[in-house]
Amino acid sequence: MARYSKEHRAETRETIIKAASELLREKGFDGFGVADVMAAVGLTHGGFYAHFADKQALLDAALAKALQQSPVNFSRLAGAALAANDAGMLAARYLDDARLANVASGCATAALASELHRQPASAAATFADASRATVEAIETIPGVGGKGWAILAMLAGAKAMMRAIPNGPERMIIRNEVTNAIRQLANARP
Repeated sequence: MARYSKEHRAETRETIIKAASELLREKGFDGFGVADVMAAVGLTHGGFYAHFADKQALLDAALAKALQQSPVNFSRLAGAALAANDAGMLAARYLDDARLANVASGCATAALASELHRQPASAAATFADASRATVEAIETIPGVGGKGWAILAMLAGAKAMMRAIPNGPERMIIRNEVTNAIRQLANARP
């Protein structure tokens, strides 16, 4: 039987982690199994153990992957808010309809924060590290310094609420109120 190269193994492992990270955001920690991940990438369940010791090792890698993009995405959103000289732009873009619909590759904070208290301490530590980097990105917006945690909590909570409510006027109300609240926070003097 032919052996795969190290590069092929690394690419396959990364493909598995990416699929698991999407399933994690979409279905939560307990909403899918190893077989679901392997089927999503077109591999057999048995091949899983060539890449991971167990499901928890996969979940740890998937969570890290899901959270990896948050600081990058928030830096982009902060850049748009900075260019527009409007801190509220952060909320308007983060809470737009396309981002709300995109759970599988969207914000891991909004998708997973409420589940982390039931996960191992290592998952909470990974989340905390990624959240600190995200807050740093948010705090690059003028007037926001020292208020990044509040803004991240508002945004993630608003996104979770908007996803839980069927599409209707309440979604627009939440989007508008959070956008205005962030504008007020950015303009408030400590």
